[in-house]
Amino acid sequence: MGRPGGGFMPGAPPAFQIVESVPEATAYGQPDVPRTQQVWLDLISNAQKRIDLAAFYISNQPGEALQPVLDALIARARAGIAVRILLDANFMKQSQAAYDLLRGQPGIEVKYSALPEAPQGFIPYARVEHCKYAVADGRRSYIGTGNWSWSYFETTVDASLFIAGAAPARTLEAIFERDWMGRYVHTIEPGNLYKAPDLQPKTHSE
Repeated sequence: MGRPGGGFMPGAPPAFQIVESVPEATAYGQPDVPRTQQVWLDLISNAQKRIDLAAFYISNQPGEALQPVLDALIARARAGIAVRILLDANFMKQSQAAYDLLRGQPGIEVKYSALPEAPQGFIPYARVEHCKYAVADGRRSYIGTGNWSWSYFETTVDASLFIAGAAPARTLEAIFERDWMGRYVHTIEPGNLYKAPDLQPKTHSE
């Protein structure tokens, strides 16, 4: 189907492409299967109108594998593409630098979701914005399990999915729009520090 982020014929049935992430020091990997970083770059670089991205967190170190992806998002925003990014509140401290870099760019909106504790009490690993997907122009989508982090490329063997097709993209866009306008979603302002919520169960004495 060619480069995952590139050509797409409107009205055509959805096309699916398996994508893999393989650390450089790992022997595993299929030569004919696209790598995650390149798919992200293609998806972003070929966007003409908008990019919606949902992730648990975005974390980067200068010069690492995620830097070209962040640079591509900034470049598309500067070219007039609307970029919206929805993240979870729990990794705010670790990801502050990446958040500030992106939120400080014209054309990029960043929000975070801080869901309250469940009515029945603390539930480990729940009540978080844990999606990992991106949609470009309502036509091309990426769905995966890995966080948008430099360490993902260096430590993780993983499989994800690229989809070229308007119907799957519409479904993801509807989910994104619902979450983006959610009751517990807040806008990130550049330069502000945010304290991650305490996810540890409290004792009766607290």
